[in-house]
Amino acid sequence: MGTQVLCTLSNRPPQDFALKSLQHTVEQREQLSQEAKEEEPSVLFNLLAFSCGYCTFIGDQLAYVPEVQWQERGIVRFTKRNMIIKLNNKNHIRIPLNTVVELVWFGDGSLTLTLSEVPIFFSSIPSIEVLMAQLYNTNLNGKIWNTAEANRSRLCALGEKHAEVIGRCLVYQFHVLTDDLSRKIEGLKNREITITRYDLATQKTPMRDFGDFPTQLQALRKELADYTQNNSLPFGVLFQLQALAYNAYLHPVTVLGLAKELRRIMKVDQAAGKSFISVDAMRKLFDMIDWPSPHGNPMDFEVSSLVAALKQNGQEIQDSFEQRAGLFGPTANMARINRVMITPTRITLHGPEMEPNNRILSSLEARTKFFGIRQRCCIRTEFLPRCTIEYDTNVSTLQRVNICKSNEKC
Repeated sequence: MGTQVLCTLSNRPPQDFALKSLQHTVEQREQLSQEAKEEEPSVLFNLLAFSCGYCTFIGDQLAYVPEVQWQERGIVRFTKRNMIIKLNNKNHIRIPLNTVVELVWFGDGSLTLTLSEVPIFFSSIPSIEVLMAQLYNTNLNGKIWNTAEANRSRLCALGEKHAEVIGRCLVYQFHVLTDDLSRKIEGLKNREITITRYDLATQKTPMRDFGDFPTQLQALRKELADYTQNNSLPFGVLFQLQALAYNAYLHPVTVLGLAKELRRIMKVDQAAGKSFISVDAMRKLFDMIDWPSPHGNPMDFEVSSLVAALKQNGQEIQDSFEQRAGLFGPTANMARINRVMITPTRITLHGPEMEPNNRILSSLEARTKFFGIRQRCCIRTEFLPRCTIEYDTNVSTLQRVNICKSNEKC
């Protein structure tokens, strides 16, 4: 690489572990090379249009509601581990197959994918710096420019409207040519994804009860902010309610209905001197909510069913309280902390989790219920510049998250 490397013989014998580790690395490389050679051919589809939205039940029928639509043509390619969409406008989409919860297809050429994570978006349109570097075929250091890597840049979303829903609308529908569709779908069945044939209804216009997704999410934020100001619900419960919407478990309208019902139940329980639904009961609800699927139960997403599940969770926790009393509660050395994870495409809420106390938590002991840890994972500065929000002990985590989400510097 143009640099001298000077070596000398060590006076120590080689370690057995180091030799075995090197041998293992060589074997792994050979195995990966062999797997690459034996990899099955890709399955290709001709793309006509695609959209991003969510699935919901209309009566007993599962329906797809598109929020953002693109009339872009391109190629859809299924490899062994990824679904790669190359659009004619030079944008690329990569969906790892291990994030595909279910693929629903039908003879009309619709491929509807429910995802557990946001896809990865790229643009192949070179910037002026790339064009100048290609002109001279060198970079500032005088080395050869890697045009294959330089021509591709990461995108947070495919437009402003897509950015409003990208973190919470995790269903993508692709319309492809129907030529040899059944044969191609058969070629996908050896990949580790769930494939279902189902005539999925598409709701072309926003539903009357749901409306536009960003509008409904804003209405939920406002309602939860009012509950925070009025102490209508405990902060821990409010945090879990917002997590249900932010983490794409439930539609904001469903969460809003659940919040109103919990507020009513809390008033009744307070008047009767009963204990209210705990945060642990709310957390347990996350594991009970499944993705909307063609053969799912529509009642699982009704507010009445969710409330019944919460009451059952609360009763189970109450019955085992003596065994777990003090096990997960805050102590002098431990505190329950809520987490807010900020990535280039979404904000998700997690916790509470037990963590050791530190100087900050100790100084804010009286306000620890309003304390959250904001963290960034695998973030590049071009996607998410540093948030410039000063910490205020009088501002709750929910309010700080909303400020950060609307702050242009975030």
